[in-house]
Amino acid sequence: MVTRSRSIIPSVLVLGLMASAGMVACSSDYSRGPVTSTETVDAGAADSGAVGPGSLNCTATEAELYGDPGDLSALANGAVIKCKDDGVVTAAQMKTALEAIENATVPDLPDQPFTNKYAGRAPKSDTHVYRVLYKTTRGGSGDAGYSVATMYLPVTPVAEKLPLVLLARGSRGQAPTCAPSRHKDVPLVEIDNKDGNYVHDDYTALAYPLAGEGFAVVATDNAGYSPFKYAEASNRPSGYAYLDDVARSFLDSARPLKEALGDKSADKLVLVGLSQGGHTVLGSLEVANNYPTPGPIVGVAAYSPLWYTQRSWGITLSPLSVSIAGVLLNKSAGVPGALWYHYTQAELKDGPGEGVKLFKPSLQAAVKKWLETTCWSKTYAELAAALPVGAQGSASDFFSDEMNAALSNADLVFGRSCAGSGNMPLCEKWLARYKADHPVHTGAAKDTPILLGYGLKDTTIPNARFACVVEKLKQGRSAEQFAKVEYCVNPEAGHGGSVLLESDYVNDWIKSKAFGTAAPAANATACPQTTWDPALSCDSLLAND
Repeated sequence: MVTRSRSIIPSVLVLGLMASAGMVACSSDYSRGPVTSTETVDAGAADSGAVGPGSLNCTATEAELYGDPGDLSALANGAVIKCKDDGVVTAAQMKTALEAIENATVPDLPDQPFTNKYAGRAPKSDTHVYRVLYKTTRGGSGDAGYSVATMYLPVTPVAEKLPLVLLARGSRGQAPTCAPSRHKDVPLVEIDNKDGNYVHDDYTALAYPLAGEGFAVVATDNAGYSPFKYAEASNRPSGYAYLDDVARSFLDSARPLKEALGDKSADKLVLVGLSQGGHTVLGSLEVANNYPTPGPIVGVAAYSPLWYTQRSWGITLSPLSVSIAGVLLNKSAGVPGALWYHYTQAELKDGPGEGVKLFKPSLQAAVKKWLETTCWSKTYAELAAALPVGAQGSASDFFSDEMNAALSNADLVFGRSCAGSGNMPLCEKWLARYKADHPVHTGAAKDTPILLGYGLKDTTIPNARFACVVEKLKQGRSAEQFAKVEYCVNPEAGHGGSVLLESDYVNDWIKSKAFGTAAPAANATACPQTTWDPALSCDSLLAND
C-alpha cells in the first residue's frame, strides 16, 4: 500500500459558477490528509463464496484490456470483449482506505473551518474485483465504441438476488491516463497531474461503501478513454458532460455486471453518482427512455449533482465571468471545464480534428496536448505558459475570435438567448447543445425515485446551484411525481463530505427501492434533514433553461 496526501482535490469540474452571476472562483472544498490506497488487491485471497463472474473468461492481461478491441460490428451493446481478474479487496482494506480520506475546507470558508471524515458503517463483505472491456456506442453518430469498467462482486452478498448498481464517477480529466480503471499508486502530483491519482479518493469514497455493503457494483471509465488509437476517428475522446455520449457507456455497463451475476441478478438497475457523475445519472434517466437497458431503473442516488444549466460553459467566455466571479485559469475550474466541454463536444458532433479548431491558432497545439495528457490538477502550469504575455488566463484568452464573438455576449448570461451574439448561427448551435445536456425529464424518468444527497457547506456546488437541481427536477413533473424526489441533507458536509457522511443512508435507501425494505429515517450523523428548504432558491442569473 502507498500513502498519499493531497491539499485541494476538486472531485467535479465545477463550472466556476457562483457569486451573483453564479460563478465559483474557487474550484473545490476538498483538502486531504494522508490517504492509504488499497487499489492493489490480493489476487490470491480466498473468495469461494464470491458472486460471479458467471460465464466470463477473465484471463486477459493488462495490455489486452487496453489494446485493440477488434471488430465490434457483430457485437451487441454491453458485450464483454475482454475480462481481467484483479483479485480481492478485503473489508478491512476498504475500511482502512475509507477512514484515511479526509475532506476539509478552510480557504473557502475561513470563518467556518470544517473537516469531513468517513462516518459510515465498516464494510462487511470482501469484494472480488474484475475489469471488463465491453462494447457500447458513441454519442451523436451512434458509432461503435468501447470502454473499460471495473466490477465489484461481493463475497458476502447483501441479498440472494442483487440489483445492478451502476456507479458514475466524478470528473477526472479527459486523457486516457485519467480513467479510474487505470489507477496506480504513484506519488501525488498537484500541478499538471498526468494520472487520475489527484482525484481518486472521491471514487474510492463512492465505490467502497457500496461494495463493502455486499452490493454488486460496476463503474465505467466511459468510451473514449482507451489508449488504443486515442483521439482517432474510432476512439474519439469522451464527451465531457455530453449526455448522449456518457449515458450510453454508463447504461451499457449494466450488461457485463448482469452477465457476471448470472442467476444472482435481480435485473433491476440502481444508478449512483457524484458531481459530474450525478449529472450522468440524472441525464441517463432521460436517455434510458429510448436506450435499452437490461432491466428497469428502480432508483437514482445523486450526490451533489452538476444538474444545472450547461449554458454555464459558454458563459465562461463572457467578460462578466472574470469581472464578477474571477473565473481565470488556476483560480477557477470554469476555465478547464469550458475547454473540456467544448473541445470534446466538437470532436464527437463535428468530426475528428474539429475540437482544436475552437481555439486561437497560436494556442491550439498547447490545448490539444493538455487535453490528451493532463488530468484534473490543482493548477495547469503548462497551459498557462502557452498564453501570450499579458493574458490573464480567462476562457476567452483561449477560444478563437469566432467563438468569442458568438458566446461572449451578455444575453447568453442574462437573457439565456443569442440575441446579442456577434455570430448568431454559431451561438445557436452551442446553445442547443447546452440545452440538450440538461433536458427536462419525460416518460418513465419522471416516475423513477430519486435521492439527492447534499451538504450545505458544499462550495463546489453551492446552495444556489443545488437549488437549481431541485427546481429543474420539478419541471415536467406532477406533484405526485415530484414527491418521489427525496433528500439527504447534511448541514456539516462539504462536496466530497456528502459521500463520506451520507453513505449509510444511501445504502439503506437503495435497499428500500431494490428489496422493498423500510425506507431509512433521518439520522443525526448521516442525514439530519430529509427535506429541502424552499427558501433556498435557484440563482436568478443562471436559472434553468
